[in-house]
Amino acid sequence: MADAPGFILIIGAGCIGRGLLAPLAAAAGHGIVFVEANLAFAAALRCAGRYSVRSVGLTTFETEITPFVVLDATDGNAIHHAVRDCRFAATCVGGANLPHVPAVLASGLSQRATPLNVLVCENWPDGAGVLSRELAVGGIPSTGVSAIPCSVERMVKSVPHS
Repeated sequence: MADAPGFILIIGAGCIGRGLLAPLAAAAGHGIVFVEANLAFAAALRCAGRYSVRSVGLTTFETEITPFVVLDATDGNAIHHAVRDCRFAATCVGGANLPHVPAVLASGLSQRATPLNVLVCENWPDGAGVLSRELAVGGIPSTGVSAIPCSVERMVKSVPHS
């Protein structure tokens, strides 16, 4: 990860993480580091080394996403360094899983030179508040991290078949 300055840490490599946040980060020239809790999925994504996102609208196009790094829950030291060194982080784990995020962030936060902004990309009631409260329960000072609420949604319309 040291060779990817300005990388974005995306916690959750599901549809929002891979399909929306990673393409935006890649288009902006940022490196991408995923943290994925599903070990089998993380291994498969790591093994593939690339994936495509198909966008449909007035025109249809595919964006290939590569390179990226995939860390899983067993990669504690690498996660520590990723949290410490990332430009910012984003969660897209599903609101019910927000209580698990502080454990991902904890060790690296204490080593950061600057506070960490975390985009809470969950369509969940008060997702940023939930994360902030869970961070406090975990003993993580609010001066080290900011949970920023986001409403993330892909707009999908039916495409008439000819």
